[in-house]
Amino acid sequence: MLVWTDASSRERITSAYAQAARHLHPTVPDDPEQATSLFLTWLGDPNKHGKRRWLVVWDDLTDPADVRDLWPPHDQSNGRMLVTTRRRDHSLSVQGRQLIDVDVYTPEEARFFLVHALGEAGVPTPTRTWTTSPRRWGTFLWRWARPTATSRRVWLGL
Repeated sequence: MLVWTDASSRERITSAYAQAARHLHPTVPDDPEQATSLFLTWLGDPNKHGKRRWLVVWDDLTDPADVRDLWPPHDQSNGRMLVTTRRRDHSLSVQGRQLIDVDVYTPEEARFFLVHALGEAGVPTPTRTWTTSPRRWGTFLWRWARPTATSRRVWLGL
């Protein structure tokens, strides 16, 4: 199971968790907070996920205090959590969490990395000069590899 979400607000995280819960359970509460609770319970109980591996990614966490109760369990051997943030709050390095400082790519470094990574993956690069806009790269990749219902199930681990 892979859940990757914009972590700039509590609502965005609970919305992603609710969507994941809908892929796991036939009946899910309409309230995102209740659906989130159902999803977190699934993550925390190896009997529920049948020892399936899971990864939760929060991209650009802006307020750690606001999402204190949304962290997946840290003691599950089949699950991992990855958070990107510019914050350095002490709360980010508790309960077995490890804070790793990673410098930001310059636009040139980002372009170089992406072009080479895509080339190694066999993804054709556009013939026109690439801009530094990640949004343009994302649009290109989306058009190149439009997910189907089958591929979404694979990415979600279903």
